[in-house]
Amino acid sequence: MLKMFRNIYGQKQAGRVWNKYLHNILLKLGFVQSEVDECVYFRNGLIYLLYTDDSILASRDESEIRQAIEGIQNSGLKITIEGSVTDFLGVHIEKFERGKVKMSQPQLANQICRD
Repeated sequence: MLKMFRNIYGQKQAGRVWNKYLHNILLKLGFVQSEVDECVYFRNGLIYLLYTDDSILASRDESEIRQAIEGIQNSGLKITIEGSVTDFLGVHIEKFERGKVKMSQPQLANQICRD
């Protein structure tokens, strides 16, 4: 019998191990997990949305986002910063004046109309 001391990519439990690892990092950085959706974390005016290994940081305060990114990078995680988001998980995101945001799923709507 063998006992594994580390997670191996591709194993059934790999996603759960990754989620626990990231969860602990976010808690150490002062984030609080949502009671309604466990993939959403809050810290002051900052929102962290997580889906597997994709995520979004959203805030009205750009410095708050920079601080969070710095904290995540300092925790040892290698992250890619893609800038302003226009599409995330099939949702199209448009930003307007005065902080208004429109979210839509045009591809899903088109697919429903075709079927």
